[in-house]
Amino acid sequence: MKKALAIFLALAAVLSVLSLAAYATRLPQQTGVQTCTDPSDMLNFVLNDAPKCPPIRIVEAKLKENGRTKWVYLLGLVGTDNVDGQTNNLNACFKSAFNKDNDYLQQVKATLADVVPRGSALVIAGHSLGGMVAQQLIADEEIKAAYNIIGTVCGGSPLIVVKNEQEGSLCRMVDRFDIISILSGATFTNPRAQFNDCLREDGGWFFKPDEAHNISYRTKSEWQAYDIFGVQGGTATLTFDYADVLIFGGPEG
Repeated sequence: MKKALAIFLALAAVLSVLSLAAYATRLPQQTGVQTCTDPSDMLNFVLNDAPKCPPIRIVEAKLKENGRTKWVYLLGLVGTDNVDGQTNNLNACFKSAFNKDNDYLQQVKATLADVVPRGSALVIAGHSLGGMVAQQLIADEEIKAAYNIIGTVCGGSPLIVVKNEQEGSLCRMVDRFDIISILSGATFTNPRAQFNDCLREDGGWFFKPDEAHNISYRTKSEWQAYDIFGVQGGTATLTFDYADVLIFGGPEG
């Protein structure tokens, strides 16, 4: 069963790499001050300069929720890419799908240790593989001891079955026609959670796999009923300046 899933994952990962390059040129790059009001804004932050973009981005942001304001660090994690020297590769995709340690996860942990002060509040957004690694990250005992993880939002990311308790809220955005969103070990070990513990919306991408896995999660009309943490009718927003975003994890480190 694992061998069959590994083959399926390989095909899906290749598809996601190719579709990322196909769709990204059709979406404009964002600049200036941005206020995220729903999950699609969070995924726009993750994929703003795709394709072939370094996998890790971090920015200080102002979180507003229920009339209260606090400063947090927003961590964005890109999905599978085929750039030489980057850790968000097919190998990481296969390993993360079964909650195995991988170079992408370790690079994210090292980057956080270098850039984000211990004790800081952390909000995470990830696409595809980036969302799988995010789920591993919020269950990591070292990370939970170092940071106050408030919430995580993932677009097109399969569920990762972890051993330790995850910190903060977790929102998985799943487009109805995104097959990649179910390609992890959880489909066999915990199918109920894989298919039910998520926000599932129909973006109308039938027979359009690249749009379902990529464009759907950046489409406001599909996700605007939720706040940035996936709470329907919630009030949480996040404001930051794209000029302040730090990028890490390219071919040179």
